[in-house]
Amino acid sequence: MNKIAERGLGQNYINILNSLDVGVFVSDVETCEIIFVNNKMKEDFNVTANVIGKICFDIFESGSKRNCKYCYVEKLVDENFLSCSWEEYHDDNEKYYRNTDSFIEWIDGKMVHLRQCKDITSEVLLKNELVDAKKNVDRATKARSDFLGRMKRNLNVPINSIIGLSRIAASSNDFIKVKKSLKRI
Repeated sequence: MNKIAERGLGQNYINILNSLDVGVFVSDVETCEIIFVNNKMKEDFNVTANVIGKICFDIFESGSKRNCKYCYVEKLVDENFLSCSWEEYHDDNEKYYRNTDSFIEWIDGKMVHLRQCKDITSEVLLKNELVDAKKNVDRATKARSDFLGRMKRNLNVPINSIIGLSRIAASSNDFIKVKKSLKRI
């Protein structure tokens, strides 16, 4: 393929990555130097400067002096995985992400590390709200059951007394005993 066609193919590749609604960055497997960052990743992580050639964890894990705590590049290399995914909360921008690390062949033919970061903050917050709502429903259901149980016990005592005294009165031929039982009711 000639150089012009390669550049055209490469630009198409870049355009596709920039059109994704997930953050993407590409880095060198050995040096962790950033090769590419798509627009969504720049937006999510407030990247305004040119970061090509910078170390990825310096840019995306502020204050880190080593690989990100969830960097799976070594695992991908050591265990020949095609990709791995995980979820994490990112302190720098206070968002939750579902990340995927994988190796791909880059425009120049070199194998590179590609990370995809999908913002799942709204999903996680909604899930947390649903969990809280379920706990509230469970508490309300238990409170209702406890209340009805107490009411049943509170109503059973006088009702059982009425029934018992009525039976005594109905089964007795002694007028005084009947009168006494009916007075108690």
